[in-house]
Amino acid sequence: MLLARLASHKEWGVRRNVALNPNTPLKTLLDLAKDPDKRVRAVCPQTPAEELVRLSLGEDATARMYLSDNPALPASVQATVSSDAVVSAGSSGLSARLQ
Repeated sequence: MLLARLASHKEWGVRRNVALNPNTPLKTLLDLAKDPDKRVRAVCPQTPAEELVRLSLGEDATARMYLSDNPALPASVQATVSSDAVVSAGSSGLSARLQ
């Protein structure tokens, strides 16, 4: 399947888009949840909640921005991430623009 092949692409942006694609198979999403790039893990709906919380506390503003659109983000963290000045300025439907 094309999405499974693209999930191992060398460019993190391609892998991020695969993670955002609603047609991506579960096995591929589970692999992307362990991606070496935090920006990919931040958008992947299969990334464990503990990792999403860790990313929300990190210094990478781009990863935090991507987190705000992840439906798997725990509600307790969503408010914190949404109030982040960088996230508020850059998100607003980011995943919709990327698809």
